[in-house]
Amino acid sequence: MGLFARKEGDGTLYHPGCLAAAKLPHVVKATKEVLRDMGVPFLMVPELECCGHHAWYAGYEQEFQTIMARNKALLRAKGITRVITNDPHCCLTFRERYGIEAKHVLEVFDEHLDKVRKGDETAAAYHHACFLDKLGIDDKVAVRVLHRANVHVPKDNAARGCCGSVGDDFARNNREAAAKIAEKRAKEFKEPLLVVACPYCHLSFQKHRKVRDVAEMLAEVR
Repeated sequence: MGLFARKEGDGTLYHPGCLAAAKLPHVVKATKEVLRDMGVPFLMVPELECCGHHAWYAGYEQEFQTIMARNKALLRAKGITRVITNDPHCCLTFRERYGIEAKHVLEVFDEHLDKVRKGDETAAAYHHACFLDKLGIDDKVAVRVLHRANVHVPKDNAARGCCGSVGDDFARNNREAAAKIAEKRAKEFKEPLLVVACPYCHLSFQKHRKVRDVAEMLAEVR
């Protein structure tokens, strides 16, 4: 059994992250479908809206502590001891600040690689989010999952570089510069389809080219 392959309701929270929940409902839907197909149990807690990452990274420690205390009380009340999330920023926050077991969806997909279904052969580029590296997840994980689904990423794939969002902070404070970075990065990939595994990257690139989340690619071959 994989780490999260346990009985329904035994303490695993699926928390998409604020941005995915608000802006990318199709990614959340696809993720839930894939997790269920893989037999990964999870609960959702709509009351938990924000992990507090931005307050933490912006240096508002008191505000972050208030958010975290509220969320910890909610997690205890719901019996949550593990978290799965689409958002690398949330994952880092849960791990480093909450001290709770947290995994990015890529890690869960990789643990259940034998349950990934093969679809029609597809070529795509893959953009590796900066914060996935902070979690110790390299681009080989996503490429391995995509290859299992018959999505082929070229060996010369440009897998590194910022999408321009910088966790949304830069995008909100300097939209013009962020847009230029995203446009420049988008042009570096040769394939018409770009696959991502971070909601911030998704939104940064979608104005410049066709973008899909890894979960969407897996859900399409269910």
